[in-house]
Amino acid sequence: MNAGTNGPLARATVAAFVAQAERDLREGRTGPAYYEQMMELRDTARRGFAAVLGVEPGRMALVESTTRGCATVLAGFGLSAEDEVITTDQEHFGLTGALYATGARVVIVEAEEDELLRAITPRTRLIATSHVLWTTGRRLDLHRVKRESGLPVLVDGAQSAGAISVDVGDLDFYTV
Repeated sequence: MNAGTNGPLARATVAAFVAQAERDLREGRTGPAYYEQMMELRDTARRGFAAVLGVEPGRMALVESTTRGCATVLAGFGLSAEDEVITTDQEHFGLTGALYATGARVVIVEAEEDELLRAITPRTRLIATSHVLWTTGRRLDLHRVKRESGLPVLVDGAQSAGAISVDVGDLDFYTV
């Protein structure tokens, strides 16, 4: 699996970077044509990601990383010390760091669907976990967790989308 920051870039990615840098060298990075091209690229990216995730493009927000996506979602919850969020003992710091920054009580359980569900209390506002665990490659059934908990679910999908078939369906937040 590509581990995000540490994995090698695809040749097509490098070629696109080089082509854009050469264009920027020749023409600069400003002006109506540049901004129009960037808006078109953004729309293309949004449609492409939406197709991979099985959602409408209008449900997509583009940010620079999965970690930023997790932090953006959590910032919108307005969590406090009165709240708790459930996560697993197999999460990447890109998610856990953002969870602790909310000030909510972070409840850490074994990376099992039953353990996530068993940990729910009246204070629980959110379940936040990976779809595919970066430590073992195990895939969690988060649709079951959503269905049985009724709680919002934030998914760190960094190790899933693009590597396995993903259907976001009723999951609330799927970051990649």
